[in-house]
Parts: sequence; C-alpha cells; structure tokens
Amino acid sequence: MKKTAYLLLLLCFGCTQYLIPKSKFDRAWYSVLAVIGISANDGELPDPVDIVSQPNLALPTGTFFDSPDVSVSVNTSNIEIPSQIGSLNVPIGKVYDIDLKTKLTEEIDSASIKTAVFSEPVVLEYSYNREELESAGFLEEFQVFYFSKISNQWEPLREIVVDQEKGKVFAKTDHFTPFILTAVPKLAGTGVAAAPACLSEEMPISGSSGAVWTQINEHFKYYKDRNYTLISNNDFSTLDFSGAYGIATCNGGAPSPNTDDCGPFSQHKYYNGNEYIKFTAFEDITVYVMYDSRGSQDATWLTTNSWVLTDKQITTTDGVGYYKVYQKQFLKNEVVTMHGNRQGIPSNAGVETNYWVVVKPNDLGVASCLTQNNYRYVQNFFYITLAAAGSDSATFLWTYTKDPRFENIIVRRKKNFPPSSVEDGVSPNISEIENIGFRETGLDPNSTYYYAIYARNAEGALSLPDIYRIETGLDSDNDGITDIIESSNECLYKPWHDYNCNSNPSLADSDGDGKDDLFELIYNTKMDSSDITPPVISKFELLSKPITSLNYGIFYFEAEESINNEFRYLMTYSPIKPNPSAYDSKIRPDRILGDSLFTRLGGDGNFKDFYLWIKDSSGNISLPAGPIRVTQSGHQRPKYIAGLSNGSSFNLQSLDINGELVNAYSSSINMTSVSDGTLLKNLKWGKIPRVFYVQGYKNGIENSISVFSSEAVPAHLLQRINVPYLESFIISDDGRNLYILNGDYGYRISKYIIQSDGTLIFDKESAIVYGMGFEMVYNGFNQSIYIANGDFLNQNPIYRLNAETLEIDQSPQSLDLHYFTLYNFRFHPEGKFCYYLYPGNEFNITKCEVNPSNGNLKMKSNVLEAGNLILNFEITADGNYMVVVYVDYPQLQFYNLILYRIDKPTGNLIETDRKVLSGYQYLNKFKIDQSSQFVFFLNNDKQINYYIINQNNGKFYGPIASNLSGYEREFEVQSAEHTSFQVQTNIEHLNQPGFVHGYNDVKYPLPFVSLVGNYTNSYLLNRAINQPIRMSSQNMDLSYMSCGKKVSDYEETIEIKNNLGQDRSQIISGNIWNRTISIQNLVSDISFSGRYRLHDISSNCKPNLPQSFVDFNITKKRISPVYLDLKLLVGQKPTDLDAFTSVNHSVMNGQVSPSYYYRTTCTIHEYGCNFIKIDKPAKVFYCDWHHATKVFEYYRSQNQCFEKEPNTRRLFHLTLITNVDHSVETSMRWNKYKITEP
Repeated sequence: MKKTAYLLLLLCFGCTQYLIPKSKFDRAWYSVLAVIGISANDGELPDPVDIVSQPNLALPTGTFFDSPDVSVSVNTSNIEIPSQIGSLNVPIGKVYDIDLKTKLTEEIDSASIKTAVFSEPVVLEYSYNREELESAGFLEEFQVFYFSKISNQWEPLREIVVDQEKGKVFAKTDHFTPFILTAVPKLAGTGVAAAPACLSEEMPISGSSGAVWTQINEHFKYYKDRNYTLISNNDFSTLDFSGAYGIATCNGGAPSPNTDDCGPFSQHKYYNGNEYIKFTAFEDITVYVMYDSRGSQDATWLTTNSWVLTDKQITTTDGVGYYKVYQKQFLKNEVVTMHGNRQGIPSNAGVETNYWVVVKPNDLGVASCLTQNNYRYVQNFFYITLAAAGSDSATFLWTYTKDPRFENIIVRRKKNFPPSSVEDGVSPNISEIENIGFRETGLDPNSTYYYAIYARNAEGALSLPDIYRIETGLDSDNDGITDIIESSNECLYKPWHDYNCNSNPSLADSDGDGKDDLFELIYNTKMDSSDITPPVISKFELLSKPITSLNYGIFYFEAEESINNEFRYLMTYSPIKPNPSAYDSKIRPDRILGDSLFTRLGGDGNFKDFYLWIKDSSGNISLPAGPIRVTQSGHQRPKYIAGLSNGSSFNLQSLDINGELVNAYSSSINMTSVSDGTLLKNLKWGKIPRVFYVQGYKNGIENSISVFSSEAVPAHLLQRINVPYLESFIISDDGRNLYILNGDYGYRISKYIIQSDGTLIFDKESAIVYGMGFEMVYNGFNQSIYIANGDFLNQNPIYRLNAETLEIDQSPQSLDLHYFTLYNFRFHPEGKFCYYLYPGNEFNITKCEVNPSNGNLKMKSNVLEAGNLILNFEITADGNYMVVVYVDYPQLQFYNLILYRIDKPTGNLIETDRKVLSGYQYLNKFKIDQSSQFVFFLNNDKQINYYIINQNNGKFYGPIASNLSGYEREFEVQSAEHTSFQVQTNIEHLNQPGFVHGYNDVKYPLPFVSLVGNYTNSYLLNRAINQPIRMSSQNMDLSYMSCGKKVSDYEETIEIKNNLGQDRSQIISGNIWNRTISIQNLVSDISFSGRYRLHDISSNCKPNLPQSFVDFNITKKRISPVYLDLKLLVGQKPTDLDAFTSVNHSVMNGQVSPSYYYRTTCTIHEYGCNFIKIDKPAKVFYCDWHHATKVFEYYRSQNQCFEKEPNTRRLFHLTLITNVDHSVETSMRWNKYKITEP
C-alpha cells in the first residue's frame, strides 16, 4: 500500500498580478484629419470597491468532501485586487482563496500544482445589498472571475445565477483558485446608433419591449440601457452582420446615465410573458436572435415556434462571452413575434442577459429600406489600414486620402467602451506622421480604448461612426508595439505591411539596421533585413506608342541590381514619394510594367506623365525614374480571339476586361461544337462586337456560312446560310458587307449585307468570274475586290470588282499571278502599295503599286529577298511595320519572326529586329491587332503567345506567354473601338464571383457570369449563385462642364432581356452618372443581353455622331466542387492552385480575410485521486499520476484544456493539475471548384 501524507493546498500558489490581456487586434478603418470640440466623458471606470463580503461555500453531499480527511475553507487572498477585468467589469469585493486540506496516498510538491479540480461542482454564494450597490454606482449585473495559473489571466466562470429578490449571486465551479466578484458600473452612454426612419415606417415594432431599430456593426451597442458592444469574429463576418439593421432591446433595472430607463428586470431580461417584440415583415426576411449561451435551458418559444439554433457564436463585451444564434425566415406580410427572454424556464436556469435581434433581407433586389443600406458607402470616407498599440500609445496609418464628399472628420476617444456621438468621449492629442497617419501617446497602460470616427459634409451632416479598439499593454522593448502584437501569428501587420507578420518583442530593432520596429512598420520596410540601400533604376522606357489608341501605357525597366520575384513597383503621376503602403504590383520576369491600375490613361485626348518607383525585397524604395508622357488618341485595343480548335469546334476567348493585355488573361473560354457533322475551315470577325462568321463544309459540297454570337456561353448560332461549293469569304474593312466566292456552275461572288445584329441578308451576286477561284482580297482604300485565276501552271491577270455593285472592272491589270491566298497578298493601309509572295517563289516579297485613279496593280520590285522560305507576313494597321515569318529550307526546323519598318514614301522595307520563334510549325499563323502593338502567334502546343512591337525603337519585346489555348492554325483577333468626344460608359458586374487566395487576394476569373449550383461556404461565391444580377454603369462626358450641359440634355436607354427576349430589368437606382441595375434572374433564363446608352440629344455641343449603345451580356455557368475543405497550415497553398480555387474567408468593412481554423492539442499532467469508503466515517484516497492528451478541432486556451466537457464526469474525485502542455495548429481550408456549362 502506498504511504499516506498530509498536504495543504493553498490555491493562490504565489500568483502574480501581472496580466496579459487577450488582445484581438482590430484592423480597421478610419482616422483623423480634423478634430473639433472637446468632451470630458472619456469612459474611465470607477475604482474597485469592497461592498460584498466573503462568499459562502456550498459543498455537494455524498462526495469526497464528506470525508474527515478533507477540509475546505475560504480565506482572504494576498493577491492585489485588479482595477478592472476586461472592458467593463470592476471588482466589488476582495480576492478570496479556497484552501483545501486533504490526506493523500503520496507526497506531491504543492508548488508544482497549477490547480485542483474535482468531479462535482461546488457553489460560491455571494450576498450583496442593492442600495449599497446602487449608491456605489453599479448595476445589478455581475460576473465572477477566477485567476488561472495556467493562463496567468482572470477567466470568467460560465455558470452564474443572480437572485435579485434575495440579493444573492451563485457561481458554480469545479476547481479551487482565487475568485473575485465584479459588477458593471453605471457609465454615461448615449444610446444605440440610429437606424433610418423608413424602417419604423415599413416595419413598426410593437409589443412590451420598447425595442427600437438600430444599426449593427463591430463595436456598436445592442442594448438601449447598457454599454456592451459587439466584437467581430468569423461568425459575425460569415453572417454578414456588418452594416446590417437590428433591434436593440433592454436588460432593465436602474439605467446608466444618458441611457434609456426601460423599466425593471422583470419587464426585460427576466420577462416570461408573450409578445415582447412584434412586427410585420415588409419583405422576405431572415431574423436572427442572439441568446444568452450560459443558460442550462433556453426560452421555450424558440423551439415551439421552429427557430433554428445555428452553430454560430457572436461575441461581445458582456459577461455572456458569446451569444447563441437562432434564426428563422419569414415571408412578406408574415407577423414576426418574439416572446419573453425567460418564458417557460426557471429563474435558476442561468439566463442572465436579454436577447437582441438582427434582421436581414432575403433578396437584395427588392427595393426597401432594409436593402438600401448605405452604411458601407457612407463610411468609406477615410481608410485606416493599420492601428497598433504600444504600452501607452496608439499608432494609426492610412492608405487612401479623404473622400471629397466630406469637408473634415471628427474623432472621439473613450476608455473601455466606444463613444456614441460627437458629444461623447474626448478629443485625442495626436501628432501627425507625415501625410500617412498619426500617433497618440500618454495613454494609460493595460487599458482598452475605443476611437469613433465621424465624417462631416459641407452642410454639417454627420455620418454614422466607424469604431475600432486599441489595447495598450506590455511593450518589453519599448518600440511602440505591444508584445502581443509583435509575437502574434495572425499577421496583424497586414494589410499595411508587406513583409512581416510579426517582429521580435524583445528587440526594439529586430534586424539591427538602426531603425526600430515601429519605424519599419510605419514605412513598410522589412523588419528582419539589415538592407537599407534602395534599388537604382537604370532604364525606364515606353513600349507602347507615346500617342496610343490603347487606354493604358506599357512600360519596361531595368535596374542596376538583379531583379527577383520579390521586387515590386509603383507608378505615380508626380515625383512625390508614394504612401509606404500604397498599392504596388509584382515585377514580371520580363520586367514589363502593364498593370492597368497604374497605367490607365483616362480617355481620348488625355495624357499622363508617369514616374516609376521600384521597391526591393526589404521594402526600400528607389528614387523615381521618368517622367514619360503618354497620350491617348481614340480607344482601340484587342478584345476577342476566336479560332479553330479542331475540325468541328472553335474556341472563343476574351482578353481581360480591364485591358491588361500584357497579362494575356482570358476572362472567358468558350468551346463550341458545330452540329450535324459540319467541319470547319475558316472564321472571321466582323465589326460588330462578339459576332463572328465560320465557314464549314459537309460531304465535300454542302458548304455553309454560320453566324455566331459570343454574347452567350457557349456561343450561339444566329444564322446559317448554305452555299454549295463555297471556296472562301471575306468581310469589308468597314464591316458593312460579307462576300462569298462559290464554284457552283462557274465562280461567282455573292454579296451579303451585315445587319446590326450580325445576321446576313442577301443583296446581289456577280456574273460568272470564269476560271477564278480560291481567295479574294478586299481593298478598303478603293472599295474593290481583287481575285486571281486558280491556274497553277499559267500566270493570269488580277481582276477587280466593284465592292458595291460587284461589276467586273474590264480594264486590264498590270499584275499577273498564278493565284494568291489571303496569307500572301496584302494592301498597305494607306492604299498606295501592295505586297505579295510570288507563287512558286516564296523566298521573296514583291511590292506592287496601286493606281488610285483606277485601282490598277503594277509590279515594282522585290523588297525582300529572304534566302529562306517565307511562310506569311502581315502589315500593321497604322502602316508603319511589316512582320514576316520564314523558315530554313528545306530542313523546316528553325523559324524566325522579323520586323521591318516600312518607308512610307517608297514602300521599301528596313529590318529593325528579328526573333527566333520556338515551338512554331509550318502551318501556323500569326496576327497583328488593330492597335499595331501586338503580334499574336500560335505555337505547337495550340497556345497563342505574343510579342509587343515597340515602335519607339523598332524592336520586338517578348515572347510573352499567355493562357490563350486550344487553337489549331486559324485564329482571328477583334478589337474594341470607341469614338472620341462622346459619353464614355463603363459597365461593371457588381456581384461577380470571387475566388480568394489570401488576405485581400481575390481572383475574378468570371466577369459577367452568373453561377448556378449549390451554395458554398464562400460569401464572394454565394453572391453570384442563384442571385439577382447586379450591374452598374458609370458615365463620363468630358464636355459636360465646359459646355454647360444639363441632365435634361441626355436621353438614357436601358434594356435588359433574357435569351427569349423577355425584359428582365428589376430595379434601377442612382443617377445618370452612376446607375445601379438589378436584373431578375430566373431559373429558366439561360443568358441575358443588355444595352445601355446615354445620348446627348439637345445640348449646344452634342457629338456629331449619334451615341452608340454599350452592349453587355451575362452568361450562366455551373459551379461544382472538385474538393472541399482541404486543410493546409497557414502559409501553405494547394499545389494545384488556380483561378477557381478559394480559401474559406470572411468579408468585413471591405477587407477579405481567410478564415482560420484551429486544432488545439492539450496534454494534461495530473495527479488524480479517488477515494474508497472502508468503514464509517473514514475514507481512504488512492492516487496515481495520469497524463492525458486531448485534441480539439477548434481553439481552446491553455486554461480551457482542463475544463470539463458538458455531460461528462471527471475521471477522478480530486485532480491536482501540475502542468498543461498546449499547442495550437492554425490552418486554412481550401476549396477547388470546376466551372461548366449550366
């Protein structure tokens, strides 16, 4: 038998009073430019009082406490009383230790024991005097805390019952540690945030509660008579409560100053009657009830009335810790009734705080007060990117400048809970940090401060406040950043700081470079790099034209040091150094600078001066290079690519909607198969956006021209014209006409007029063109069609037809050829010269002249004798350059791309650059876009890559890889074109699906796509699934102010139809300059097409040409999972990461944050004792060491590791815990989706 010994457990164990507060750093939001007014109401809490005596201890009977070997006593602790615990809890009595004396079977060092836990809970019973409590300035709202030696923090007990009639507070505990009773002081408050009056008009609240509509957001109040505030967590973001509307209730009792007197507790948190809140739903809504999580039972009406208990938890500064969330949906005109907080449950159930409510609309497309929530819009007046606390200071940094809608802003600070108005709180004493932020010092250590920011416009109207929280605390190295922030693994420095998630809390200068950590945080330099030398830009040049039809510039740079993937760049329009946290872009391996966020020019006739800044991997920023001036003239850029993918299918891809062609990003992919066995031969774009023409044949003779529109996905067939023995077709340069060459009973040319929708109407047919065949060439300069004889053996003259009448020009042509095809005959855009490959001698390019008076073609001379086989050539649309591809002959192994400048007076060619084309093959093609800037070519992997033509020095830049793939031989490029000096319109898809790859790293690969399928766990995807489609139009008329135009000068047209032509416009709001359009999205709808036009019809300087419609098309895709919830540690990403991969996330105040998942491992080292009854009354303890490992798939603190799980029993009657090993694995969950046809 083990020997016995007496052990006295004094469960304060030398506990220190040093507390590390639980810091939840609030990345957020707004800061101060101007401060007006001063108030003395700073939220300071009163000092602790001693008005509650030592608690009685009620021990359970029939347990080991009955043993004569066990004695328990309550004694005053020598621990210093804390001034406050948390935000609002002030001690109202002493700290008490519970001493346990017992006889165990083995000696154990008492100093090693962290806590003692037993199988049956005991009850602490505190007695208080209501009058004495109120006289001291406290509410009857209590919380009992215990001091944990494991976490070194004061922790709340969960099971608290208040008996107000008897003046008792009961607290259950299953462990003995120091305890203290706290109460909430009566602090002056100014109520809850006001909601729009229309809510009370549409859904007036009745019932006994006196509840009111309010605004919900982080740090906002939710009780009319209390100062508790909301704390954001993942569930708050997932439920999208930020900016929602709610119903503020009361707890009751004696109110705090400047808060509503709601009546006694029995009318509110203890109310057990009916119809506490009642209103009628104005629309289909979801109602959320936040209910006290501490109770053993919940109000019975929640179950009987079919409210659903979710797995969500909403945290607040109330002693409840977190609220359960119930929800229920109500249809329009249904009556919403909620009863008493304690209806059907006993008073000792532990429900000690009232419920409160959030109401959200089910359909954002319905026009109502509930859906017209302008909170986020109004609040974005000033964007704070980072707020950091020190031991007695707070630092705030912002990225963006003040919104011009507001004249100034007002900031108020308050301790422990947030200000609710500009009359509340105090004005902070700040010092500005250049133009990027401010810093305040002289704050109290170990304190919580709230800052409320208000915007004021010229009329003096104030916005709702935006509130954030700062917690001062230990700063061991005195660098102005608390140890908790510096050592956090949650990347609290993001999104301001690009390089470090944390820093060394023991070193003020973590990397020893002479700059302390706060300085490096402010100026966004790396905290673990001693490199303080900025990079040097050695070359900064323009790749696009200085006067360009593109709506952005394309630049290139070089630096004196090697450039790696960690380098980034910024571009500005002035030599003023940018904000340290301003948006920057990755440097591509080819060092092309084409991010349209930097390089967009702003419209026809506009110019910008560009300055380049390079940021190295340590955050050092170079001196600027530049300026380079770029002017936009017109608006023309490549937008669509279509090409054959195999014998019976074609591919269609649209380049990035933002015009970022240098990224060669395909925003949609359409693979369309032509039915009924038709094989494809050729395709061409017309001038109508997204309409193209495909030549097909069947059984050798059943040929056709098919008209497709890519407004839907897949591209849909508009028309098919059967043309027997079709040889080829061309489209006129102005896009008005299409010409077909067919060989039925002699070769003839047929002319079709292209309608506004792209369909064809037959106009006329030419006479027989005798033995001509193969191909035609259109010359827009003289509106002529040229054809050649198909005789391979003999040379025959070229004939010309009038493109309007199809009459054959009978005058002889000077140029004789065997034949030609489209790829080997080209007219110069200015109409003076033509170039061709002489059939049978494809080693030379020959120049011919065009007689402008009669269209006669005359051979002049060879302008290029390559010595190798020339495969094809193209001339840029501006006529400045020719691009040629040739291959070594006869090996056919090495392909070259050569750039020639065309001397326009003579038509001669001057070589300026050449590149080796790797991955090219004999039958491949290349194309030059209409901006004369990009050369697209097809490689052996069926991928279209490209070069940039730098017309400033006559050089190619590239090749540049793209994701334009799936093509075989034939492809065509269509450009987007806009006329100058008319209203400029931009169409956005507001709820397009987003795929999250990290913090504020969202990919939008599916613009103008609405998703169908099952809902995901992603807000940015769900907003696009089975939802109304939300579009916006932004219009700009550059002559509006200079011409003195009025809104009445414009006529606006909005048309939105589904694939059946039925109107689908639902809600149109806003004004002509910024219009929001909601599109009804029924299950039966396949796609949508829309037209928008803002047309100047009456001003004195309206454009000469009529305003064009802006067309937009929305297609549907199905989303389905490839895999879900792939668990990866923070910092890891899936190996198959692509545009359709997304991490679980939350969205808050415009910030996108990954959701973090925690796996807590606890190993508890304990000395467990059970007792056996041998003879009355003696009992003998049997003890042994026990080491248990528990794994929780969520976060648990070290202190929570040894808490007893609900409905389970302790393993031992008495457990002496000596240590708890605690580790937390933080991970994210990744989901991969596939996008298919609906």
